[in-house]
Amino acid sequence: MGDQIDSEAGAMQANKGLWVRIFPLACFVGMPNTGRLGPSVPRNMIKTSFFWRALLFVFLAAVPGFTQYQNGILRGVILDQQGGAVPNANVTATNENTNVSVTTKTSTTGVYTFPDLLVGSYTLKAEASGFRGYTRTGIQVLAAQVTDVTANLELGGLTTDVVVESAGSNIVQTESSQLSGTFQARAASEIPVITGANLSVQNLAIFLPNTTTQLGGTSGYGGSIGGLRGRQNGFSIDGVDNLDPTVTVASQEVIGDAVQEFTVNENVYSAEYGRGGGGQFNIIMKTGTNNWHGAGWFYNVNRAYDAADNQEVQDIIKGVRPGKRPYDFNRLGGDVGGPIIKDKFFIYGAYQFLDLHKQATAPTELAPTSAGMTTLNALAVDSQVQSLLAQFPIAPVQTQTVTVNGVPIPVGTVTSVAPDFTHQMDYNINGDWNLARQSLHVRYLKDRKRSPEFGASFPEAQFSSFSAVDNRRVIINHVWTATPRLLNDFRASYARYGQFFPLSGVAQSYPTLTVDDLAGLQIGPSQNLPQHRVYNEYLLGDTLSWTIGRHSFRSGGQYFWFISPSVFLQNERGQDGYNSLQQLINDQFPSKPNFTLQGLGNGFFEGNSKNFNLFFQDDLKVNERLTLNLGIRYDFFGNPNGAKLNALNAIANLPGTPLVFNVPKQDWNNVGPRLGFAWSPTRSGKWVVRGGAGVSFDVVPWNFYTNSLPVQLQVILNNVGTPPPACKGTFGPPPAWCASLPAGNGFLANGAMKLNFVPPSTVTPARAQTAQIMPDAKAPKVFSWSLNVQRQLSPNSMIELRYLGTRALELPVQLQLNSITPFELGALPLPTYVLASNVPAIVPASAPTLALFNSLATRRYAAQEFTGGAITEEAPLGASIYNGMAVNYQHRVAHGLLVQTNYTFSKAEDNSTNDLNTSAVNPRRPENSYNLRNEWSRSTLDVRHKVALAFLYDTPKVNSDNRFIRGALNGWEWSGSYLFQGGQPVTIQSGVDSNGNGDAAGDRAILNPSGTEGVGSVVNKVCRGAGGATSITANTTAACATANTVGYVAANPNAKYIQAGAGTLSNVGRNTFNSPHFNVWNMAIINNHKLTERFGLQLRLEAFNVFNHPNFTFGSLTVVGSGANNTNALNQGYANLNAGVAGGTFLNAPGLFTAATRQVELGMKITY
Repeated sequence: MGDQIDSEAGAMQANKGLWVRIFPLACFVGMPNTGRLGPSVPRNMIKTSFFWRALLFVFLAAVPGFTQYQNGILRGVILDQQGGAVPNANVTATNENTNVSVTTKTSTTGVYTFPDLLVGSYTLKAEASGFRGYTRTGIQVLAAQVTDVTANLELGGLTTDVVVESAGSNIVQTESSQLSGTFQARAASEIPVITGANLSVQNLAIFLPNTTTQLGGTSGYGGSIGGLRGRQNGFSIDGVDNLDPTVTVASQEVIGDAVQEFTVNENVYSAEYGRGGGGQFNIIMKTGTNNWHGAGWFYNVNRAYDAADNQEVQDIIKGVRPGKRPYDFNRLGGDVGGPIIKDKFFIYGAYQFLDLHKQATAPTELAPTSAGMTTLNALAVDSQVQSLLAQFPIAPVQTQTVTVNGVPIPVGTVTSVAPDFTHQMDYNINGDWNLARQSLHVRYLKDRKRSPEFGASFPEAQFSSFSAVDNRRVIINHVWTATPRLLNDFRASYARYGQFFPLSGVAQSYPTLTVDDLAGLQIGPSQNLPQHRVYNEYLLGDTLSWTIGRHSFRSGGQYFWFISPSVFLQNERGQDGYNSLQQLINDQFPSKPNFTLQGLGNGFFEGNSKNFNLFFQDDLKVNERLTLNLGIRYDFFGNPNGAKLNALNAIANLPGTPLVFNVPKQDWNNVGPRLGFAWSPTRSGKWVVRGGAGVSFDVVPWNFYTNSLPVQLQVILNNVGTPPPACKGTFGPPPAWCASLPAGNGFLANGAMKLNFVPPSTVTPARAQTAQIMPDAKAPKVFSWSLNVQRQLSPNSMIELRYLGTRALELPVQLQLNSITPFELGALPLPTYVLASNVPAIVPASAPTLALFNSLATRRYAAQEFTGGAITEEAPLGASIYNGMAVNYQHRVAHGLLVQTNYTFSKAEDNSTNDLNTSAVNPRRPENSYNLRNEWSRSTLDVRHKVALAFLYDTPKVNSDNRFIRGALNGWEWSGSYLFQGGQPVTIQSGVDSNGNGDAAGDRAILNPSGTEGVGSVVNKVCRGAGGATSITANTTAACATANTVGYVAANPNAKYIQAGAGTLSNVGRNTFNSPHFNVWNMAIINNHKLTERFGLQLRLEAFNVFNHPNFTFGSLTVVGSGANNTNALNQGYANLNAGVAGGTFLNAPGLFTAATRQVELGMKITY
């Protein structure tokens, strides 16, 4: 775990000539673009011949190949007793598990480097003529980190060795400025963090400084590292990229018991790491050794072991529920590894099956009885209606009637149960072949996941589908030691990910159907089905490492080729919303607003793309106590081919505005310099001061493009408007039922809204139907900097004080490019009064009214024929800044104890966090798309305080002649984790379009400074009557016409947060309210018992949230059992005044959500 490096000194002189020439160039070409400040300002890009010539010169001179490196580096200096360098010494590193050895020679300055060692424990041997041999054992080489071991040779003959037993590796990091933390196999397996569907060793990252859990409603995976979005994290397995390019999350899952080591590099790291400016999550898998070994395990979570949550307790008391909700999770598997040819060829394999069952969905609705269905079929006006009726559920008993054409139809309650389960199978096979100067490593991983999908809110078997995820990956790694000082590491991989939601039988053509007067009965498949996406990733990479004098060079890169088709056309089968059963039986136009929808066109998207990156790194040992880390990196993230479809709408171009529909430009200007140092103030190597800075670039998710396809490719028709879009002739000839509107007779018989799609080919219809646009590509840019001090307290413990800062630019934020507020057109805001007594008795005729405000409401560019709805863009205009201080204590495994604990105080600010509709408490769009400066505030990722602790403790061995006492008292282990994390900031919203720009998503509230915290209020209208006299009425048009509405008054004057009614200005900032924090203890008791000389038995009891502390946090509870709480960030009832006040749920987490209560897991493992 943790930063486990140490330095013991060598006297050297600095040679800075190379970097005096290269690094200023790197800094120049990596300078940031300022971008644009609003949608109307064009983006700029550096395009100079000098830039390209400089870039070409640097990388042609430095880069022989490609890869991102994930093994460990063992480096040091061989000195004599006077501190002088010993050149040309033979240095050998031997893996203590496989007995595989590699040899190198020291440079003229005594420096040696093993740049590519598999993680594990090593023995180092140094030999030189005239000196006694030096042997050091137990050196721990960690993934993606530098282990520094310096040896002082004594004069004498080679016939005698000086043997040093190491405590692993030195715990402070004297060779690198990189911020990183490591969890080795035992910690990854035995620290209780999470179980269930969210099980992953990557959740351990939360126990490192400057990290958070994945906060509620935010996109990405892995939490916030250094104040950055989860989308900005990178993932790899054994040195190979593991990022899903569509949604930028970890793709391939790895069995936890098959993990040898898990490392997180935080924000400031070597130039060879990239494809994300946040955390680099690196999983190293287990390998075979010279001894056959294996294990079999079974873990079980059952509702019988768990505590009831707050809502379950209330339901049980009321008799609504007989007991706790079902939640059963079983995990079983095994692994085996060993030698095929001793010291040469090793194999390892692991298999795991996950079985999760949760509470079934069991809705109750109204449906016709058998007699009612007979009558309805007789009343149906055509066969198309009868075909829909044939799939209706049948009520067993009549409870009431519904009138259709004057005929009472008997209906009754029906209930349908839809099981909720997930079955997942994972396995991997690893092979390692070692020759004298070459080694070959092969990995094969596969995941298979299945879960049911029952479609609409009332599930029926004929509409059932399933979610099928298949994921596989092959990794090939060839390492060649060309000379003692030159090594080449080649990697190739193929990955295939497929996610499918198929339909079959009647479900392929049946619409999603809603009937209001049958208690809102909704049947049919989900409106989003069918759909699927696939991506095939081909990767080639290479890294060349060599040592010259005090320079340790690494250069290389990666090349990615993606083939990624996807198909998704929302409402492809149609969605029909009927206000009444009579409307359906008469085959009339379904008039339930926005519940009648039809997707037209083509849902195919071609995600084929090419990416590559290049890097050059020099770790320069200036002298015995100072190391410089100097690097430069270039990233290119090619646009998917489907982005070219944006140009199909070029006929709608409006030059001089953001509404120009060209092929999005690719972003070529992604050069990032890296600079760091590690300095030991004393020769003991127990103190180290480290600092670093660098520029990184992030991948742009492909789903931004798939969500922005042009109107010429696909469109979704609704039933709003007179006439509705299907009847305008814009996308094809109007169907026959349009002639009889508003009744719309023969709707189904005449094809519903399934038009023969004709894409708009002239300016007027193209502009009128435009709904989205793709911007030019801009890879988000991240500046990171850090300064930290580490102090070794003992051979196995250290304390660290660190500062970390980040600044991100060109982050995606969703804007509506054609929005404009009436205030920008001269409208005056309506007043809002806290007290009714503050309302003036008479208001003059010149006072602004809601009618006047509404008369100015329009769409920007409406005069240029953009008369449809909102036009959205994922614009690269987001920005963030983070500053964090942390104190970190680490005690690695020694004397039966492991401890990792830290406290982080930080502040994160930004103008946007979410980029898609993933949260109702942190809206994805600003209050005004043309005033992003007004959005600058606390970030959704602003967690001011976090305390983390992870520990393992082995009880001391008890010696006794009594076999029973030895067996009962020995082999016990206590492990646990604790996390306190401050509450997630949320935005108090009015729930109405206050500023009149046609978008209520980001409209905030009005603050009453004297109100009671946590209390909200809606408003009533101030209505002007005859002679200007005022009265207070309900907030409806019926109660007060818009021409007479001159203001608002709080319904509850004691509320701190008051709704901003239409035509008013809010004054509450973004993210001003802190949702509840969480405070969690997890503990495990483990007993290891020796059955025979080779076989052992481990029994495990784990309790998550062991003290059953209620936690109503929006943060993803990746440290609490299965994370089984329903604090849903998409729930409108918490921070939305319009939705929450009436229901009593406004800022009332216990009344709205369930807490993540105590959950228990039992486990058993047999080892041999």
